[in-house]
Amino acid sequence: MVLLEKLRANWLRIVVHLGALLPLAWLAWRYTQGLFLIDPVREITTFTGQGALILLVLSLACTPVSTLTGWSRVLRVRRALGVYAFVYAGLHFLTFAGLDYGFDLELLQQAIFD
Repeated sequence: MVLLEKLRANWLRIVVHLGALLPLAWLAWRYTQGLFLIDPVREITTFTGQGALILLVLSLACTPVSTLTGWSRVLRVRRALGVYAFVYAGLHFLTFAGLDYGFDLELLQQAIFD
């Protein structure tokens, strides 16, 4: 009974964590199986960038949702959404800088500033 009560009380947190981690697991599985079609680096970069933007918008939307609907439970997952957005943005940058440009500072400078 105690486990069921904890699940009821924390269902939104569980959904947020699973919703943020399952796409990364799916991406890793696709990569290990060789299921990327033409340009795997581009697909990984696009996937992680879109994930970062989606999670960032979700974390920023928590306060307006709480204000408009009065549903304060959504505020409890705001930090987790922001942290996952940061993780996805970090993976996006590491994919761009590492896999695409091999951490070559001259090439990165040309790609970013030119």
